[in-house]
Amino acid sequence: MKTEELIRLGSKYKTPLYIFDCDSLKARVDAIREKLGPEVSLCYAMKANPFLTGEMARLTDRIEVCSPGEMKICIREEIDPAKILLSGVQKAKEDVLEALEYGVRTFTAESVFQMQLLDEVSREQKVHICVYPRLTAGSQF
Repeated sequence: MKTEELIRLGSKYKTPLYIFDCDSLKARVDAIREKLGPEVSLCYAMKANPFLTGEMARLTDRIEVCSPGEMKICIREEIDPAKILLSGVQKAKEDVLEALEYGVRTFTAESVFQMQLLDEVSREQKVHICVYPRLTAGSQF
């Protein structure tokens, strides 16, 4: 990004101002993909910079969603539901139902309770889902 462009944006939007160069972002993602190889999928955890979700959905294989607010951003940005991984320790039944209604079919289970919740909701809705148990050193499973 050229200095003139930064000055123009600073004048228009004032400071402090966060500017992300999407060309540089794409180059960085491409470099990561090149180093890891085609058999590795990339997942963007949107919690740090949710305003990059639309761009990162184009550049990565998945978007990790951890809250109802993040899910709403994905819906607003029309993110392909096949790319969404609904994660997070606080998933409630209504969160899972909203995700299923949007078309999300990939989830993490943070505990036995969440595994049971996902099983129950998918059976009620007659929907096949993919569940990744999140295992830790002191695993709750």
